[in-house]
Amino acid sequence: MRSGFVSLIAGNVRSRPLRTVLTTIGIIIGVATIVLLLSLGQGMRNAITGAFSSVGSDMILVQAATPGFGPPGQDAIKPITKKDVDLLKGVTGVGRVGGRLLKSGLLETKEETRSVFIASLPEESDSRALIEEANAMKIVAGSDLKSSDTNKVLVGSLLWKSPILESVVAVGKTIVLSGKEFVVVGHLAPAGGPRDGVVVMNEESLRAIINDEDTYSMVAVETAEGAVPKTIAESITRLLRKERGVKEG
Repeated sequence: MRSGFVSLIAGNVRSRPLRTVLTTIGIIIGVATIVLLLSLGQGMRNAITGAFSSVGSDMILVQAATPGFGPPGQDAIKPITKKDVDLLKGVTGVGRVGGRLLKSGLLETKEETRSVFIASLPEESDSRALIEEANAMKIVAGSDLKSSDTNKVLVGSLLWKSPILESVVAVGKTIVLSGKEFVVVGHLAPAGGPRDGVVVMNEESLRAIINDEDTYSMVAVETAEGAVPKTIAESITRLLRKERGVKEG
């Protein structure tokens, strides 16, 4: 039987060489695309983890479970929402709480279009300060991003130091992200890890791009002074499971 299959395949190759070549190329491209998507998703997951690599032991990161590869919150059946963030603020022993979005976007230049990570900053002052501190965000050129700013961004050091992009993302330049124009108002100092490769904008600006008014990729929770992080984490887990009707296990 095996020799029969081999003969059939050989016959098809001889009689339809162009079709065989095109089919083979299609399979290769399909597999390569899957590998690329998985790599991109894992890269974004690493970016979020790296973005909070400097946090202390008093910080808890909350994210919805996802079915496989990809950034936190992607394809989650029950993603973290604004309502969840409000609930977390009411947990005994919790200090500041800040939700954040991390999404992939397209940076369009005259020469090319490349994928970049876009991270959000909350507008509320305490939440904003928490995210900025956790990510060691410091401005080395230009000005800081104000909570009232729209269509303005900060650029990570891996982008503004890039020989290819340094003129594109210079302070004062207008860039195109996922079809929308933004002005670069400042450059972020190197902080280490994948977070140096992100573009940062206010939360509402990013929500306008992704057309999502309610969910978060993850939430940073700061425990209050004297509170035990492990105990707070367990309280948060029970609260969110109860809210979602999810049983333990």
